[in-house]
Amino acid sequence: MSNPISRLFGYFGRLFQSGVERVEDPSYALEQAYRQQLQALEETRRGRLEIETIAARLELDDRHLTAGAAACEHQARRALSAERSDLARLSLARREELLEQVAQTHAERERLEEDRTQLQRQEADIAGALQAFRSRKEVLKAQYGAARARLRVGEALTGYSKTVTGVGTDVRRFEDRLLTMQARARALEGVAVGPAIGSAIAPVYVERELIVAGVSPRVEEELHRLQGEVTGAPNVPQLEAVHG
Repeated sequence: MSNPISRLFGYFGRLFQSGVERVEDPSYALEQAYRQQLQALEETRRGRLEIETIAARLELDDRHLTAGAAACEHQARRALSAERSDLARLSLARREELLEQVAQTHAERERLEEDRTQLQRQEADIAGALQAFRSRKEVLKAQYGAARARLRVGEALTGYSKTVTGVGTDVRRFEDRLLTMQARARALEGVAVGPAIGSAIAPVYVERELIVAGVSPRVEEELHRLQGEVTGAPNVPQLEAVHG
């Protein structure tokens, strides 16, 4: 027959091996089992003490019966000395009854001694198993507490990882949109400003008109000078006349 404490250890071991997420708090079950073992130890100790008490009382009875048998024998001797064999016969008969009770008392004391020895051995076994269970109980409770803490941390980290992953995806999406917006903004800025003057793609006609406008004052001055030479008129620049 297997040890009940060993079976209990095996039960809790299977619970922890099956996955901490499916294990309920074992503290109550452990403490309940510990109290049951304490009760078993107390009952065994109480039974041993009762047997020892009965054995001690039987030992006193044995002494009294033995002393009574000795007194009966002494009484029978005195009766024979007084030539009263009838009284001696009564005393000896009583002595035999007492000796029979002494024999029964001895037999009962031997049986009680066997029971006491067995209970004492059982008490020692339960006490040792209880000590081992108390140590194992604390280890199991500590392991459960640590496993529960690791589970909570793992769940928190899992949620954190999911959050960070989602945020990272949103950030990358935002960065892509930002790059697209920046590219479009630069393209629109180029269209609004237009090409640089004198560039290869600027209109040639506009460029030529601008050059002509830049030299027009000198051209007008030379035109008036030549007209004066041809007609013999005084050389008065038109521009100075206007300004005058």
